[in-house]
Amino acid sequence: MGDLKTELADARAEGKRAILLFFEQEGCPGCRHMKQNIFNRSDVQAYYGENFVSLPVDIYSSVPLRDFAGREFTEKTYTQSLKIRATPTFVFYDLSGAEIVRVVGPTQTPQEFLLLGRFVASGAYKNSTFAQYKTAGQR
Repeated sequence: MGDLKTELADARAEGKRAILLFFEQEGCPGCRHMKQNIFNRSDVQAYYGENFVSLPVDIYSSVPLRDFAGREFTEKTYTQSLKIRATPTFVFYDLSGAEIVRVVGPTQTPQEFLLLGRFVASGAYKNSTFAQYKTAGQR
């Protein structure tokens, strides 16, 4: 971690669909929920591992980070540049480094998080919002 441009090149080489940045912070109840109930599941890990490069970003961290254009930040200043205001926030980027989907707040169930992954991987985000996709009953 630390160089999103390199992560992007690796994602392309590995045939991934997108990059997912998970913006988190210490003490965040929603982040804790995601870690304890969603991220730890083998089905979630398998699906996201197959389709995405997933990286955590601590919104208060001073760890160096290079963005998709090669500019230098810390995780904190990068977060601020994206106007991330709440955690958890999930931001998906296409393989050119453009933001394609942003979801603020935790998903309630592993199935909803998997649905979010399918929403992005299938390209459905191009024609609808995640809320519309969920409501339409896409499974």
